[in-house]
Formats: sequence, structure tokens, C-alpha cells
Amino acid sequence: MTHSGDDAIELGRVADTRQYPSTDSLFRALANGKRRRLLSVLTTEPALSLDELVDILVGAEHTSDGAVGPTEWTRVETELVHTHLPLLDEAGLVSYEDEVVRRCEPLLALEDVLAFAREYEAATT
Repeated sequence: MTHSGDDAIELGRVADTRQYPSTDSLFRALANGKRRRLLSVLTTEPALSLDELVDILVGAEHTSDGAVGPTEWTRVETELVHTHLPLLDEAGLVSYEDEVVRRCEPLLALEDVLAFAREYEAATT
């Protein structure tokens, strides 16, 4: 089965021979808003440093609450390193190595799903 479009991806295998995530792994990855924001950012940026990603996520969480202190920044970084990035790496959607987060090929097939999730969240919050 293939994803239609100019950048067709053969589902089941990717260039680095990693399997696409199972359905359960995929939905587990998409079940958290912070992970969805992280994945959305990586659909437009192939790689970001951990610090850049934390800055983006902290900014998204607190745009109306004013300045964010170092405690909040550290909390988001800790959540990413110990919870979100390992789960996304295990699912094969990102790789995290040497303080750099890179998207993996399966993530590109999720652009429409992530766009829908953003629109849905905006409409229901």
C-alpha cells in the first residue's frame, strides 16, 4: 500500500529499514498535545536542537500567560527527554541523539493527520 502524491511512501518499510509504527504506537504518539505540536514542527523542520524545540513548545504553551521562567522551561525539557522523545523514537517517528531531534520518514505521511488535529483542537478549545 502506498501513500498517494509526488512523495509517495511505501508503507511498511522506510529507507533506514525501520518499520512504520503499529497502529497502537501511532495513536499513543498522537494522544498527547505536546507530542502532536512537536511532530507538527518537525514536518516543516527536518531537525532541531533540543533547546530550539523546548523554546517552541514552551512558547506554544504560554503565549497568553506572559513570560516563562526557567522552572517551566526545565519542566518541559525534562518531559521531552524522559517521556515524549523516547516514545516517539520507539515509534519510529523521530530520532533523538546528541541533543538533536530529527524527523523520520514515517512522520511525513502524517502531515494531514497533524493538520486535522490542530484544526480540531482550535475549534474545540
